[in-house]
Amino acid sequence: MCPNPGASSNMASRKQRLIFLEMNRNDPYSIMDVAKVADLVLVVMSCRKTNVTGVKQDPFEHSKAIDELGYRALSLIRSQGLPSMIGVLQHIEHISSSKHSMVKKLFQRIFESEFTNTNKFMSLNRSTETLKYNDSNALLRQIAVHFPMDITRRKQRSYMLGEVSHVREDEVHIKGYIKQNYLNAKRLIHITGIGKLAWKIKRIEVAQDPCPVKLTTKEKDKVLSTSKAQSIVSSRKSSRRSSMDADDTEIK
Repeated sequence: MCPNPGASSNMASRKQRLIFLEMNRNDPYSIMDVAKVADLVLVVMSCRKTNVTGVKQDPFEHSKAIDELGYRALSLIRSQGLPSMIGVLQHIEHISSSKHSMVKKLFQRIFESEFTNTNKFMSLNRSTETLKYNDSNALLRQIAVHFPMDITRRKQRSYMLGEVSHVREDEVHIKGYIKQNYLNAKRLIHITGIGKLAWKIKRIEVAQDPCPVKLTTKEKDKVLSTSKAQSIVSSRKSSRRSSMDADDTEIK
């Protein structure tokens, strides 16, 4: 486990890092803000309240797969563009073992009716420590190898899951991972949750990575030689040379 720069827990392997965030389903802004920066959304469903005997009569009514808050969350996420999805069924251990296959297929069908069958669907069985360990590891492996789907609005914009590290009257310092398009000091940015629409960037600095990826020197050189990396380095040098005087509040 690595320290978290944003708001949850990080898990690092040799060559990649995973950052997990939990949405507050009761807060529509939390739902939209997390979905804006997420490469992958885990849609977690529970079969704890599933009425197995009534499923054949009305599968959607008796499955209790998605509640009212769940449908509201889906509508909010759809309104700004769906990222990649993985469906996860939990509490299968509360169902009779003879009904496991039927319940899994039912929930997979409901998941695919909402998000198509191009997204992976998995289940977590916690009836024994071995099953819990195996299913959890299988889910983590699937997350690690999943390639995020492109979202049009992200291709031309930078975005970041940030942490405010310093605040004073004329400056705000934010740390985080810049993703997608590179960010330079000539752009205006919007900070979620703060009333002001646009902020000017004073300068960009490379901070120490709290959860560094372990790459060899050859692998680092290969990454830094790409045109995107060179653009970031060039932008950083430019931002340090030029002083952007701003009458308004600035962000470091």
